Amino acid sequence: MAEIQCFWVEPTGMEARSLRRYSDREGTVCPSRFGYHNASVPIEPAPDSKEAIGGKGEFADDSRWPTRCECGYEFVESDHWQVFRVDIYRAADGREWPIRELPPGAMYDATWYHESKYGVGADGIALVVILPPNGGDDYWHVDGSANNNPAPQGWQRTGTVRGPNPTVTATPSILTPRYHGWLRNGVLVEC
Repeated sequence: MAEIQCFWVEPTGMEARSLRRYSDREGTVCPSRFGYHNASVPIEPAPDSKEAIGGKGEFADDSRWPTRCECGYEFVESDHWQVFRVDIYRAADGREWPIRELPPGAMYDATWYHESKYGVGADGIALVVILPPNGGDDYWHVDGSANNNPAPQGWQRTGTVRGPNPTVTATPSILTPRYHGWLRNGVLVEC
C-alpha cells in the first residue's frame, strides 16, 4: 500500500499567469485530451489581482501569445484570447506551486466553498486534499458531500489540518475514478 504524508499549504498572494489561446469552433477537432485546440505560454507571476480570467488585457501587443496548437492548428484572430491566472500556494518548508500543480498530499482551505451549507468543517475550514496519482486536478473536498454516506456532511473528520504534519482523519474511505484509499492521521493510505 502506498502512503503519502499530507502537508498544509496557504496562498502566497501571488498568481501564476499564462497567455492562453484556444478554439472550440464547430468543425474543428483536436486529438488532445481537451478535444479542442489549446495552447498556453507561462509568463511572469504577479501579485494576486483577483481579476476575472479572460481577454488580452495589458498583454494585447505581447509577442509571446501562442500561434498554434500542438496538433498544428493555427489560431485565427476570432479564437479565444485569455490571460489565465491561478493562485500560488506555499508549504511551511517554502516550496511553492500554482494550485493546479499541487502534489498529492497537499491540503488547503478552499475559501470559495465557505458559502456552501455543507462545505465547511467545524473548524471553519473547507478542507481540500490533493490525491494521487497526478495531483493538481485530482482533488477531494473532504467537507463536501459523499456518495456513500447519507450524513449531511459526507465525511466526518477529526484532528488538526494546519502545520507541516497534519493529524486529520476522515471517514468513510475516499473513492474517486482514479483513487481509493483512506486519510488516517494526516496520511493518505491507498487501498
